Amino acid sequence: MLIHLSKSIIYAIHSLYYMSYYVKDRPVMVRELCDAFDFPYDSVLKILRQLSRAKILMTHRGAKGGFTLRVNLEDLNLLILIEAIEGPVEVMDPLPDELGDKKLRDTTHSVFSSLVSDYKSLLKNINCDMLFKWRGLESQNVSKLDLDQSLSRIIENQ
Repeated sequence: MLIHLSKSIIYAIHSLYYMSYYVKDRPVMVRELCDAFDFPYDSVLKILRQLSRAKILMTHRGAKGGFTLRVNLEDLNLLILIEAIEGPVEVMDPLPDELGDKKLRDTTHSVFSSLVSDYKSLLKNINCDMLFKWRGLESQNVSKLDLDQSLSRIIENQ
């Protein structure tokens, strides 16, 4: 099974990182973010508007306008972020109800619903602040094993 991270999620994470670590005292313009990471303007603008509607960012109008963080990154978990951009994380059965074996489909749906529930719990336990701190640790030559162990502790504590 492939867990797909969309470009939108990657753009959102980079935007939040930039706002929290590089520019804390003023609104960030979309063009500035796009120039910093070489991202497409229209895509980033759309994502920042979605984050603003989700009350994660605040919009500032005017010549020196842009976007600022509205939430503390310790309170912004990955599930909230993903659902703000992509919509609910859930199991979807693509077949019409009349196709296939009903009991098998119900069992399959139940198993995958349980897996998705566990996945959502994991996403709830990782906030953006942690993610950005791990990035900083990685750049300081903290091993991938240390980061994996840190993630394992989060999973164990659920």
